[in-house]
Amino acid sequence: MEKISQATLDIIVNQTVSRNIITGCVFHLASGENSVTLTSAAGNIAPGSRYSIASINKFLISAITHRFVHEKKLNLSDKISAYLSGEIMGSGWLRASVIWYLFGESIQ
Repeated sequence: MEKISQATLDIIVNQTVSRNIITGCVFHLASGENSVTLTSAAGNIAPGSRYSIASINKFLISAITHRFVHEKKLNLSDKISAYLSGEIMGSGWLRASVIWYLFGESIQ
């Protein structure tokens, strides 16, 4: 795999902000063995600034869940309670819900 350079990362980040896709970003890239560590920023955010992060939890959970479905490690029609303990689930409506319910209408 070809290594990305600081200049290339800067171009990507600056172009993304200049297209008004987002107003600003800080992007940090680090390899597992730390042979590459790059940081780039553009727009209304600078490295080291405090900023709110986007809510990407739904995206990440969706991607992970769909991967597990593809690998046949879970089924979207399984009850959520099959994977989480009663202590976490409590006794409410969520206990009887199936996994696809968490995604709303996006996958029905």
